[in-house]
Amino acid sequence: MEPRRRGWRRWLRPWRMLPLLLGLYCVVFIPLYRLRGGDGLAGAESLRSGRLAAATATAVPEEEQGDPARELNNTLYGPATGHLVHQTWDFEAEPCGRFPDTTDILLVMKTGASEAYDKLPAQLLTSLQCLPDHLLFSDMEQQMGRYHLHDALDRISPSIRTANKEFELYEAQRGCPVSLKECTSSLEGAWHLDKYKFVNMALRTWAMRPGKRWYVFAEADSYIFWDNLVAWLATRDADSDFYVGNVALYDGFPFAHGGSGYVISGTLLGKLAEADGERGLLAARFDAAAPDTCCGDVLLGMALAEVGARVGHVYPMFSGETPASLPFGPGLWCEPALTMHHMSPEQVGSAWQFEQTRKEVDTPVLLRDLYLQFVAPHLARRRQGWDNLSSDVCYIAPDAEAQRRAGPDLRAVQRAQEEKSPVEAVAHRGPDTCEAVCEAAGLDVDAESWAKAGAEDERLDDAGARRRAWLARRGFVGRFGGSR
Repeated sequence: MEPRRRGWRRWLRPWRMLPLLLGLYCVVFIPLYRLRGGDGLAGAESLRSGRLAAATATAVPEEEQGDPARELNNTLYGPATGHLVHQTWDFEAEPCGRFPDTTDILLVMKTGASEAYDKLPAQLLTSLQCLPDHLLFSDMEQQMGRYHLHDALDRISPSIRTANKEFELYEAQRGCPVSLKECTSSLEGAWHLDKYKFVNMALRTWAMRPGKRWYVFAEADSYIFWDNLVAWLATRDADSDFYVGNVALYDGFPFAHGGSGYVISGTLLGKLAEADGERGLLAARFDAAAPDTCCGDVLLGMALAEVGARVGHVYPMFSGETPASLPFGPGLWCEPALTMHHMSPEQVGSAWQFEQTRKEVDTPVLLRDLYLQFVAPHLARRRQGWDNLSSDVCYIAPDAEAQRRAGPDLRAVQRAQEEKSPVEAVAHRGPDTCEAVCEAAGLDVDAESWAKAGAEDERLDDAGARRRAWLARRGFVGRFGGSR
C-alpha cells in the first residue's frame, strides 16, 4: 500500500494541481452578475438577463446543503421534472440559507379571522419563517402560536359600524366562545368587511413600522417569489412615489389588485400617513366611502392618488393567477414570476418546495419554469369529457341533429361553416381533427397545403399524425416552445 500512497502524494504536488484550481476558480468563485435596471416599470429585462441581483443571497454550497443521511425524496421530482429539481433534499437543514436580504422590506399580509387558521399556517411554515419582520392584519385580534394578528378595523368609528350590516360579522367574531367558523357560519359579510381593511392597514403599518424602503402588501392566499422580488426592487427607486402591481380598473380608475400583491415605497406611504394626520381624517373619510365602493384595493388606490401617486402596471410579474390557471404563451413565458394569487395551502407549500430544491438557483424563476414544473407533467394528450373553459368558439357538425344536441349556448359561439378554415371545417369529426385546430392556431393554412400536409414525412404511417407533426413544425412549438 505504501507505493500507492506515495503516488497519490506525487499527484498532489502544487504544479500538478494548477489546472484543477483554475477550473474550481472559474466554476465556484466567479461573482454573480448584477441585474440591469430597465426603463419600464415591469423591468422584466433586468431579471431575464440571467442572474439575480447582488441584493440576493448566493446559493448554498453543495457541501453545506445538509446531511445526505437525512435527505428525503423530493416529491416534486419526476421523469418530467428531473432537470428542474433535485431528487432528494435535506428539509431539516437551514431553510433560509438561500433567502435574500429583506432588511429594508416589510411584508404586510392580510387575512380574515374565519380563514386565518386555514391559510396562514402554510405561509408561516414557508417563506414567512425567513423574514426578519412582518405584520399580519385581520378583522379580529388573534394570537397564532408566536405570531400576532392585528385588528385592522378596531379604530373605525362606532357610527359606521352601527350603520353597516357587514359589521354584524365583526361583532359576532369578537364575542365568539367557540370556533369562529361555528359562530359565523350563518353570517355573511366577510368580503364586504374586507374592504375597510386596506386604507386602515396601510396607515397602521406606517405607525407600527415607519421608515422602511419598501412595503409589500399581500393576502394569505398570495405567494411571493422573494428572490425575484428583492432582485427586481434593487433596480427601482425607493425615494420615488412608487406604487405598482397588477392594475385593474374600477369605473375607469386604475388601481393595484390586492390579491396579486402590490408594492408601495416608504416615501409614498409616509406621505399617506402625513395626509391622515394625528386625527385620522383620511382614514375616516375613506371608511365613510367604503359602503358605496366595491373594494378596499380601490379605496387605497384613491387615497394614494390624492397624495400624488400613479399606479404602475407590472403584469404578468404580479399575477392574480395560480400556475395552473396562467394563460401561458407569448408574453407569459420568459417573464420572471413575482407573485401568484388564489394559491391553496398545498400550492403555497409546493411553490416554496420548488424554490428550495430547484437546481438553477442563480437564475430567476420564470413563468416558463412554473409551466414545466406544475403544468406540463400533468398534461394528457387526450382527456375524456374535459372542458378547457374556452368560450372563444365551438365547432359543431353542420347537420341538423348535431346542431340540436349541442344546445343554444354552444350554438351561440360556433363558427359558421362558410367562415371556417380547411382545418376547422373538419374539426367536429373527432379528437384528431379537433386537436389540429389548436395546433393550427395563428397559421394561414390553405386547402391545398392542408391536403398535402405531412405527406413527405415517411416516418409516420398515420395521416393524422403526419398532419399534426407538420403543424407542430410550423406552429407554436416550433417558433416558441423552446425559448427561455
